[in-house]
Amino acid sequence: MVELLRFENIIHPLRTLTWIGLLILGVIIAYYVINIGNRYLERSKRIVVDTELLKKIILGVVAVLFILLFMRRYSILGRVLAAGIIATILAYILNPLVDKLEAKGNNRIASVAMVYVTIFVVIGILLVVVVPKTTMEIRNLALELPAYAENISNTVSGLFEDLPLVGENPAYETISNSVQSSYESIIDDLMNWVRNSASRITVLITHFVQNFISVILSLVLVLIMTFYFLVDKRLYTNKIQGFIPNSLRTDISYLSEKINTVLSEFIRGRIILAVFVGILTAILLLILRIDFA
Repeated sequence: MVELLRFENIIHPLRTLTWIGLLILGVIIAYYVINIGNRYLERSKRIVVDTELLKKIILGVVAVLFILLFMRRYSILGRVLAAGIIATILAYILNPLVDKLEAKGNNRIASVAMVYVTIFVVIGILLVVVVPKTTMEIRNLALELPAYAENISNTVSGLFEDLPLVGENPAYETISNSVQSSYESIIDDLMNWVRNSASRITVLITHFVQNFISVILSLVLVLIMTFYFLVDKRLYTNKIQGFIPNSLRTDISYLSEKINTVLSEFIRGRIILAVFVGILTAILLLILRIDFA
């Protein structure tokens, strides 16, 4: 068993290195094929290859492959990278709120802290009020499903019994059997879905409990990274701009601003729409006294 584990630890890096070698070999072959072909073409029709740009692309691809290799070998690196990506997305979403608070004369750190406190308060309210109520209603819905299915069956049967001349209609029995068969199939699928969903939820809860410490550490890491991304936004922005060539900096900055404007407005619009529809739907269902609102 130990020998097999060692063999697996060796074969995966070798496979990755083989792909890297094949990639580099393919790029070199393509480069020399282009140069050979250029000898037989007029100067105006020759394909010009920027060797410096090509080297940077190859180095970038090789670096990404090595990063993926190390992430596969050391899972902690993958978790840190995933936390960094999630923290970047959260920082991007929360940044407009922080900017608005900072524009009102608050310190940047204080603005981030106020946003964090507000989020924690909202999450706390949801955990205390919404989650227990939702859990109870889901459980009650699962218990009431058989009764609902029986009511639907009785309603369908009553509709067929009320049809005129059903006894003299030879197609009635065929239609009735078809509807009954479809109804039973739908109910069986629905009950299976409920049971499978309950099983999946149980598995997820069990997995969460078993990995509780890891989840908490990942969450704390995301919150810390998001905090620093928000506080030192200008520092990280300047560092990213430093990697961009001067000839492309103006165009990339203009394009980034346009993308940021469109994306931020889209996210803001979706959040407002979701909150608006959710609140009004909940209020209407509660007014109408709909079960499991």
